[in-house]
Amino acid sequence: GGDGGTTDYASCSSTSPFPLLPAPIRHTLSGIASSKTAVAFASGATAGLGATLTTYPFDLCRTAFAARGLHTSSAASAASATSAAAATTTASSSASGLAPPQSLLGFARTLYRRKGIRGFYAGASPAAVQIVPYMGINFAMYDYFTRTFDKSSVGGAGLAGTIAGGTSKLLVYPLDTIKKRLQAQATIGLNHRQYKSMVDCAVTMMKEEGFAAFYRGLVPTVLKSCSATGLTFAMYTFSKNILEGIHDGMAKKESRPDE
Repeated sequence: GGDGGTTDYASCSSTSPFPLLPAPIRHTLSGIASSKTAVAFASGATAGLGATLTTYPFDLCRTAFAARGLHTSSAASAASATSAAAATTTASSSASGLAPPQSLLGFARTLYRRKGIRGFYAGASPAAVQIVPYMGINFAMYDYFTRTFDKSSVGGAGLAGTIAGGTSKLLVYPLDTIKKRLQAQATIGLNHRQYKSMVDCAVTMMKEEGFAAFYRGLVPTVLKSCSATGLTFAMYTFSKNILEGIHDGMAKKESRPDE
């Protein structure tokens, strides 16, 4: 019983779909299942983590291809007599990073040959740490706000998505910055000492560049997250309402064939 379907999970701990799990873990999961917001957070975080780890190598490849123009412009600058500093940067980058990728397959082969499987997951630690609160907060806030508004309200869904997307991105943005630094280090090289880990990257950035370095590019990123998440949930609700309306209308017609 209770105020919805989620509380039913809490009352079914003895018939858990995971009977082999230790009792403390089952009780913890049961406690999470007793709260709709906690269920939304855990489900969103799990989905986000699984999707991120599965598709992470493609994210890394995207970073390498996006930086392709940087190599080209650096090389051109290095060729000119007045660009000694750019030449030094290019030399450092070539020594520590990979050559500009020409194809996805070629990049994958080169990366595997130089760094092995681990090379495809450079920066994965901050990405994983980031995605858990990001997706968890996103879905938890969306679930909370949609329970406050009418579930079929397109405007309510859009507003809930906007607030959820902006808040979650703002909270995890420093981890996103660290992830991008580690990705850049693995794919295009950096012109200073190599970061050894996520923690080393964070400490070095704080010492050398200050707290503001973690929030570079924050405004456009948060605006994008607000608009993208808001529009996604609004269009989802809009499409869902239309399809359900068509289905309900046809069902009523079929139930009254003589009219």
